[in-house]
Amino acid sequence: MHQDILEAGVVAVADEEWGERPKAYVTVKSGAHIGSEELIEWVVKSNKISKFMVPREVEMLEEPLPRTSTGKLKKGVIREWAKIPAAKKRVNLHNDTPNLGSISLPVSIYGLHN
Repeated sequence: MHQDILEAGVVAVADEEWGERPKAYVTVKSGAHIGSEELIEWVVKSNKISKFMVPREVEMLEEPLPRTSTGKLKKGVIREWAKIPAAKKRVNLHNDTPNLGSISLPVSIYGLHN
């Protein structure tokens, strides 16, 4: 991984020509300065991955990527971010709690019969 990168997450986004293409979300280390174009160039030169796997779009973040309680990236949240244009500012990157409405579970699951 690039020395200025703290963490990165890559998701597929819609593409007119190919159907899907990769988009990267990157958190840089404190005090590091790297642009998205410079990072894409580094990926092309440094990594041995196919051209179609190189992200054409990189969104730089100032805060950590969302993770589960076990430390895995919340890819679903990142996929939702990909639907929001980069020019629009996200109010709270970690406000990812889905609105599930009211969920009814059978009380018998918990052994709380009346």
